[in-house]
Amino acid sequence: MLVGVFAIVALALFGFLIAPTIEYLAKHAPSIAPVRSDSDRAAAPFAKARLRSDLAEVFTEDFYPAAAKRAGIEGRTVMSLSVDRTGTVTDCKVTSSSGDAGIDAVTCRLSVDRVRYDPACDGAGRPVASLQSLAVRWQLSE
Repeated sequence: MLVGVFAIVALALFGFLIAPTIEYLAKHAPSIAPVRSDSDRAAAPFAKARLRSDLAEVFTEDFYPAAAKRAGIEGRTVMSLSVDRTGTVTDCKVTSSSGDAGIDAVTCRLSVDRVRYDPACDGAGRPVASLQSLAVRWQLSE
């Protein structure tokens, strides 16, 4: 019986004291708009960069490393390319080697010198720098 009385008193206190306080705070609390930081803006959706160069014209047999050609070495190099706001490749890092250092080096050099992109854009349509992955397979013609 004592527990029942205590429960009733607790409900009454909640109804008369606590509930109006919560209601008052909900009505009178200042509204706070979320503040967007620079990192939030950078994380906004953007359009990906699009390859502008014709890779068949960039990676021609004329640039096949002579030592690899003589040895009959073929391979596939995968790179991570840093592309600036103008669509120019500014850096190249091999992420998956062809197995031949000469082929990998020529692939990166040609990527920086000759590959171009339409740059990525931020949510407002402004060009932004980006990282792009590119794979190139080097095969000897028969």
